Amino acid sequence: EMAEAKGGRDGAEIDAETANQIMDAVDLMSDMLLDPFMPGDNLDEDGKPRAFDFEPESLASKACEFTSSRLEEFAAADTGDEFPLEATPIHREFVALVEGELERELMARECMGIRDFESATRVALANGGGLGAGAREVLDLVQEVSDFEKWALGMRREAAQLRQ
Repeated sequence: EMAEAKGGRDGAEIDAETANQIMDAVDLMSDMLLDPFMPGDNLDEDGKPRAFDFEPESLASKACEFTSSRLEEFAAADTGDEFPLEATPIHREFVALVEGELERELMARECMGIRDFESATRVALANGGGLGAGAREVLDLVQEVSDFEKWALGMRREAAQLRQ
């Protein structure tokens, strides 16, 4: 059970147990998120695919496999102006895949869940919680997954590579 943030909304603080749980989650998720997993991350500055050798069951491997399997569908619907409506359910599936993998690993190691991590880390960082840059970086990566525009731009870059 996660330790609760104490105090009112503006004066919320986290206790030592929660800080330790946050850092356990940061350690686990930073390992999982270390490899590029967002669409477009596996292209170099010239738009050419980089060579990566992911562990077969890693988050990066699963995310890249998902992206590859849905890229033609995205590319066919993408006109280059606005993102296609078909992209929204594909993005939702991507978010569910990534967050599901993170949550599964967090629960397997008896860490806090992904939503508890996000809220407790925001509170700690807002109050100068001394968590270090790693906590901010992992929180940013977790939130990046839900960013439709960033995801869709990555898919667009990979789709352009597919067309070449």
